[in-house]
Amino acid sequence: MTHCHPPWWARVLLRCLAPKGDAEDVLGDLEEVHRIHTQRYNPLAARVLTGLETLDMAAALVRTRIYMLRIYGGSGVMQDYKLGFRMLVKFPGLTLAGGLALALAIGLGAGWYDVMSDVLHPRMPFADGDRFVEIQTRSAATSRREYRVLHDFAAWRRDARSLEELGAYRTVERNLVGDDVQSGPVAVAEITASAFRLVAVPPLHGRPLLDADERPGAPSVVVLGYDMWHQRFGGRPDAIGQTM
Repeated sequence: MTHCHPPWWARVLLRCLAPKGDAEDVLGDLEEVHRIHTQRYNPLAARVLTGLETLDMAAALVRTRIYMLRIYGGSGVMQDYKLGFRMLVKFPGLTLAGGLALALAIGLGAGWYDVMSDVLHPRMPFADGDRFVEIQTRSAATSRREYRVLHDFAAWRRDARSLEELGAYRTVERNLVGDDVQSGPVAVAEITASAFRLVAVPPLHGRPLLDADERPGAPSVVVLGYDMWHQRFGGRPDAIGQTM
């Protein structure tokens, strides 16, 4: 059987990418790969398969170069690469099984990530809820969350260009006291008026917070949640305007 040489471009590409002193070994691997393909398949199929494996080999050489330059400064892992490449060629069935297992693992991982993302960070139950994002600041030294003051929020809202609206809140606990009200501790969100524009949900009674409510000296205003309205105020419409 006449031995066919690998495509000329494959030899040129690998010679250019191979580390100094290892070019002949890399080209020898290429010749062996092509010889095995030629024995198993027709010449056209052999050249196609050799070309595909040449691209994989070239990508591995590029990654190896980057790795050596970053970690070892140029010395390194060529022997491990050559051994791995030869094993892949000599055991194509194992290579195929490993590739399928890797593809399955990647698919399962991606699916699991999507499921956990939906569980841990569900879509907000509003119109265009998938467009809501939360902005946090963390310390570059400790990666711990840092809470911002109102001045920072005002600067973000003034300078942000890629956000349609920006709101801020913090959760606190207060004691609810008032006439004809079931007193006791309640969870409260101290929140900017812009939050109501974000959710675009009109109040059942009364009005939402307005920008005027944020001005210094403006009277304090409370917007009751539906459950709180029924549990503590008995769902009475005259709760609007009541002082607490």
